[in-house]
Amino acid sequence: MIILTDSSESDGRPMIYTSMNWQKEMVQEIVGEDYAVHSLIGAGKDPHTYTETPKDAARIERAVAYFYIGAGMAWEDRYVNVAADNGVRSLDLFHGAGIEPYTGGCAHEDHDHGAVDLHVWTSPWNLTAMAGYVRDEMKRIDPSRADDFDAGYDRYVYGEGGTKALELLATEKLKALADEKAVEGEELMLVVWHGSWGYLLRDCGIDQHSIEGLTDPAFGRVIGLEELNHGEPFRIFVGTEAERSNASKAAPGCETVLVNPLSGNWLDALGDAIGKISEGLIEGEH
Repeated sequence: MIILTDSSESDGRPMIYTSMNWQKEMVQEIVGEDYAVHSLIGAGKDPHTYTETPKDAARIERAVAYFYIGAGMAWEDRYVNVAADNGVRSLDLFHGAGIEPYTGGCAHEDHDHGAVDLHVWTSPWNLTAMAGYVRDEMKRIDPSRADDFDAGYDRYVYGEGGTKALELLATEKLKALADEKAVEGEELMLVVWHGSWGYLLRDCGIDQHSIEGLTDPAFGRVIGLEELNHGEPFRIFVGTEAERSNASKAAPGCETVLVNPLSGNWLDALGDAIGKISEGLIEGEH
């Protein structure tokens, strides 16, 4: 894998902008070092709380392409307009790669994604599809380097620790277990604080149960808690320490497991997440 750095914007290389860090990692691997790839939001930063800035808009104006997620974030749509006004190609990974929308994700007061889950990068199958879209669009932008883009795609998808390896890991760790339970007439689910893992779980036949917003502030408990895991304690997967604190207050006695969907070095982080998730599944009902 290419070592990623935030190269100077004035180093002479053509610039590509992405919305989030996992996209930067993907695009940089595919296009190679002849392009300077930048992310508006760094690793570990939450797209829900991102604030648009004139500086970021000016950066996009100077790019050759802007790869955005396309799952309904309003600030992305406004940057697409900035790109269009300056002749910059905006490329929608979500729709361009043909991702099937998942509507069981997060939608809350301040950041309603139009009922479509934003977290498309949590599924290795989605990552493979989006990498193919990046490769094909870059060939249109720079046909002279088509072979290089093919090689970059192969590294990202078929290389050691690439998306195909993660697809296999998810199949063995998650999908096979869900299929086995289905034969027995049972279902598996993962209890999370914030609904970040819906695409991965959907692709593996597992339900996601998000408890954010289901808490009773008067009693500090999860409404319907007794219905989960037959009344026994269970693991709640959280993305941040703040979520861990909230989950511990809402469901005393339950273990919390930190799995951050915004981690850097995303392919490695996703592999670790798949392993942790496989250990935290419980039997449940939709």
